[in-house]
Amino acid sequence: MKIQRIIRKNRKLFQKDIKTVDSRRREWDAFSKRATIFFNNVISEFEKDQFFDKLYIDEGKFPFIERKNQNTIGLRFGSHPTGISITQYSTDDEISSRNADIEKGGSLLYSQAPNGQVACLIYACESEFIKAKNKYFIFKRYKNPKHIDESELAKGTKVFFWYSRISSFVTNFSIRDTCKLDFFKIRSFTSKPDWNAVFGVIGAIAALFYIISFLV
Repeated sequence: MKIQRIIRKNRKLFQKDIKTVDSRRREWDAFSKRATIFFNNVISEFEKDQFFDKLYIDEGKFPFIERKNQNTIGLRFGSHPTGISITQYSTDDEISSRNADIEKGGSLLYSQAPNGQVACLIYACESEFIKAKNKYFIFKRYKNPKHIDESELAKGTKVFFWYSRISSFVTNFSIRDTCKLDFFKIRSFTSKPDWNAVFGVIGAIAALFYIISFLV
């Protein structure tokens, strides 16, 4: 019967997908060990010529999101004061409390979804008073953890350093940084485009052509 063929066909496809997911998830341990070795080397080199807060390896706990039953590993900066003081006064104009505004350092996160695929997320620096427009963005997606080798980890780390710097209170976004971020956001979307990023890149390209035509 026709319905029997439909069921048999979909059972085979479903079983194939299950094997694919199992294979991806089994690759996580090997990737996690690779990433830990790489991140430890990054920390060692960073400490020789430190320019920001300390670096830490994180597994499972990040400042902006919470995920359960997922494999995660990443790198993050520590926290530091922004120079802003939060002062509270009592009714008789006496200082009742004074606290410093603390900026949390940026983070690099590799997170494995239930289907075994991995997303590389980059998180901005953020404090109570100074917040980035984009708390995070997806730098890249991987179908299988085995595809994330040392060169891919280096690419993610490079972008992590860049976004930590430009999202911190010590630096401002340049036009080039804005276009670069829009490009990453466009590249990372799957089903729902980030139209702000799309129009941002289109606007930057249009402005570039206008400048060239004016000079010519």
